[in-house]
Amino acid sequence: MRAHLALWDDPSTRPALMTMVRSASVHRVAAARLRETATTILADALGTVVTGEDAVLRSNLIATQLIGLAMMRYTAVLEPLAAADTETVVRYYGHALQALVEGRDAVRRQAPAPGRPVRRPAGPGERTRGVPETPGVPETPGRRKPPGRPELRPSRSGRLPSTPAP
Repeated sequence: MRAHLALWDDPSTRPALMTMVRSASVHRVAAARLRETATTILADALGTVVTGEDAVLRSNLIATQLIGLAMMRYTAVLEPLAAADTETVVRYYGHALQALVEGRDAVRRQAPAPGRPVRRPAGPGERTRGVPETPGVPETPGRRKPPGRPELRPSRSGRLPSTPAP
């Protein structure tokens, strides 16, 4: 991770990396180059430490995490991430990447606060408790409508009720 951030911090390599990341969403050649970077350069660097049956998937996940981090830190300049020193970013972000390297669950299970119920995610085919079905809307696992808000449906013109007329 430090090596990845060092490449982005280097004034001689940052412009090319920024151009590749910015262009990948609109140019096929740039997208291919970014995929190549993710699947060869980053994956080759991880090949000796990421092992196991799902090593390729975990290497891809690590590559996407690193590219996303770089995009938000250097291209979108998301503060305070952009201003954070490298060691702080490594300290916070490194745990998630290390979990992918080792092939373990990155979620740290914590005991619920006293007096708070234990919540578990709905399993496949289970309804999320307390969420009423909306007629005509296909069921989406985990879909929740904020309490107290009416459901907005488009009018015949296709505009939502809160959308001003042109």
